[in-house]
Amino acid sequence: MAILSHLQIRNPKDDETPIESGTQIFASLLPSYIPLWKRFYLHPKTYAFEIYLISQKLYFYVTTPSTSETLIGSLVQSSFPTSTVKKTSDPMNLVFKSPRLSVGEVVLNSYSYLPTKTYFDFKDVDPLSALLGFLSKQPAHLKFAVQIAITPAYFAWADAAVAAARHLTYDETADKYGQNPQKLLIMKKASFQGGKAAIRLVVGSTNNEIDPYPYMTNLAGTFGSFSLGEGNQYGFKKRIFFKNILINRIKSRKIGYFEHQSQILNAQELATLWHPPGYLLAGIKNMAWGKTLLGEPPENLPVVPDSASDEAKSNINFFAKAEFKNKETIFGIKTEDRRKHVYIIGKTGVGKSTLIANMAIDDIRKDRGVGIIDPHGDLSETILDFIPKRRMNDVVYLEPFDTERPFSLNVLEIKNKQQKDLVASGIVSIFYKLYKDSWGPRLEYILRNVILTLLEAPGATLVDILALLSNTEYRKKVVRSLTDPVLKDFWEKEYAKMPDRLKAEAISPIQNKVGQFVTSKMIRNIIGRTKSSIDLEQIMNEGKILILNLSQGKLGEDNTALLG
Repeated sequence: MAILSHLQIRNPKDDETPIESGTQIFASLLPSYIPLWKRFYLHPKTYAFEIYLISQKLYFYVTTPSTSETLIGSLVQSSFPTSTVKKTSDPMNLVFKSPRLSVGEVVLNSYSYLPTKTYFDFKDVDPLSALLGFLSKQPAHLKFAVQIAITPAYFAWADAAVAAARHLTYDETADKYGQNPQKLLIMKKASFQGGKAAIRLVVGSTNNEIDPYPYMTNLAGTFGSFSLGEGNQYGFKKRIFFKNILINRIKSRKIGYFEHQSQILNAQELATLWHPPGYLLAGIKNMAWGKTLLGEPPENLPVVPDSASDEAKSNINFFAKAEFKNKETIFGIKTEDRRKHVYIIGKTGVGKSTLIANMAIDDIRKDRGVGIIDPHGDLSETILDFIPKRRMNDVVYLEPFDTERPFSLNVLEIKNKQQKDLVASGIVSIFYKLYKDSWGPRLEYILRNVILTLLEAPGATLVDILALLSNTEYRKKVVRSLTDPVLKDFWEKEYAKMPDRLKAEAISPIQNKVGQFVTSKMIRNIIGRTKSSIDLEQIMNEGKILILNLSQGKLGEDNTALLG
C-alpha cells in the first residue's frame, strides 16, 4: 500500500480568487486516459479531495501518495496563492473512531458524458454553500467526511462523449443531422480534462443512541444543488452488500477497477465540488480559515544552508523559520545587526517572549555569553529547560525574592570613575520612569547631586540617600571627602543655608520615593550592601549565562522596575 500524505488546505476569509482557478488543479492530475494494458506497469495514482466536519469545525483536505505531496502543494498554492498547505495526521481516523457509522455514495443518475452544474451556473453564490451550510449547523456529537476520489479513466471517455453527441443529433428517419440541446453540453464537458471519480460520504456519531444514517441522506441531498436539469443529476446510493470493501477503499483512498467504471467528471465539475473557501463563503460559520498569509522570504534574509561552515553559522543567531510553498527556511539575525538597537513590540500572546527565548537558546548552544532579565518569570524558567549539561556550570540564576540565597548588587560601586556621570544619569532616569507623573526640575536637581556625591563616597549605597539628606553628621563627613568643587559648593553654600521649611519641602519627595525601596527588607538586602556579590560585566565577558528572574507577581511592579 502506498504511503499517503494528508494536506490540510486553508484560505483567508477575504480571498477573491475565482473558483475556476481550481480547474487547473484537476486538469494537471488527470491525463486524457490510461488504457488497461498500460495500467499493468504505470499504476495510476488516486487522489482524494475531502471536506470534514470534526468537532463542529469545517476542514478542507487533499490526501495524496507521498511521492506527489510536493506536486499537490504546488498546484494548490499556484491556483490559490493566498492558501496555506499543512501536513497533518489522517483526519479520516477521527471520523471512523465514532461508535456508530454510516457510509454511502453519491453517483450520477444518467450517462456520465452528460454534465452536471459547474461554477458558471452559480451567480454570486459559491457552489458549496448548500453543502457547507448544512454541515456548519450539525451537533457536536456528529462527524462528517465527504471524499471525492479521482484517478485517470481507463478508456477514451472524451472521444466516446463526442460520438454520443453526434448520435444524439442524427435523425435516422430523415438521414441527416439536426439540433439537440444536449449536444452542446456534452461537447463542452468533453473539451476539458477529466477522470474517473467516486464520491463517498461518511457520518459518525459519538452518541450510541443517535443513528447517523438520516444525517447522511440529508448530506447527500445537498448534492442536488449540483444537478443540471437538461444534463445529469446526483443521487444517493446506499451500500447494502460488501460495505467493508467500501470502508477499506475510503480509508486507503482507492477506487476499485470495477467501481463506477464509467462515472466521469471533468476538471470543471470537480473544481465545483471541491475548492478552497473564499469570500463567498465568509458567512459560513465554523470554517477553518487561514489566519495568516505566508509570503516568500526576502532575498537578503540571513539564512545559512546545511553545507555552510560552522564559522558562517556562528555569525547568525537563528530564532525562527519561514515556510513558503512547502519549503521551510530557518533564518535569524546577523551579529553585526544585533549590536544595534533591537526593539520587539507586539500585543500579548503574539510571541515576543518566544522570540527572545529562541535567540537566547541559540546563543547558549553556541557557547556565547547571555544575559536575560525577565520581569514575568516564565521566560527564565523556559530557558532553564534548554540549557545543555556542558553549560550547567556557566549558569548564574538570580531570584531577588529568594531570601535563603540572597545576592547583593551595589549600583554605586564603579570601577572606572570616568563613568560616574553615566551611572548617575542612569539612576536618575530610573526614578523618573517610575515617578514621572510627580516629577519636577528641583527634585531632579537635588537627586542628581545626591547620586553624584555618593558615587565619590567610599562604600556608599542607594540606602545612604536618606542619610545624606537628613543626617547632618553623615553629610558633613561625606562632604569633607569630596574633590568636586561644584558638589562641595552645593552642600555647603546652597543646601546648608536652605531654610528648614524649604528644605523639608524639597527633600520629602525624594525621601518618599527612595524610602519605598529602603523599607522593603528584600530590596534593602540587595541594594544596601557595600560590595556586590556578582559582577554583571565579568559574567558577560566570561561567556556566562545570567538569568535574572524579576517576577512582578513576587516582587511588585515598582521593585521589578528598579532592579530591572
